[in-house]
Amino acid sequence: YYLHLIQDIDFAIDIDAEKDAEGKKKDWKLTHSRAAKCKRWLERERMPFSVWNSSENGFQFFVSGRNWKNRKNMQKKVDFYKELVKKIKGIDADISIYDLRRLIKLPYSLCNGKVVLPLDDEQFENWTPERCELKYVMARINLRNRGWMMRCKI
Repeated sequence: YYLHLIQDIDFAIDIDAEKDAEGKKKDWKLTHSRAAKCKRWLERERMPFSVWNSSENGFQFFVSGRNWKNRKNMQKKVDFYKELVKKIKGIDADISIYDLRRLIKLPYSLCNGKVVLPLDDEQFENWTPERCELKYVMARINLRNRGWMMRCKI
């Protein structure tokens, strides 16, 4: 009943931290390594994108839906995104986000005391969970006019 209100749907890739048998998150370096593979794939495919931490141990990639033509049938576009992300080898993305009712985290919002921070290349390469803590971000990162850190020219 709300589908007529949707103008477009963007492509997002959600890479969550793996959990051990007890449900505790594993080493964040594994998640970062998977996110780095995703970043290299997007660069190789020459897609303009932005990346941010989605939690203490996860990452989300954003690609504007304007990069694909099929803008009339939103469900077909969501299905296309779901199949596209499956082609990216070795990232083990969360495919449950490919649903017309799902949202990704909003950059610069707070999630459990962590800032959802768009990352430039240097910040991504040197990322640690401490670098998304509110105190760290407010003390060390100038947020004014920062934007989403889109990589448009690859």
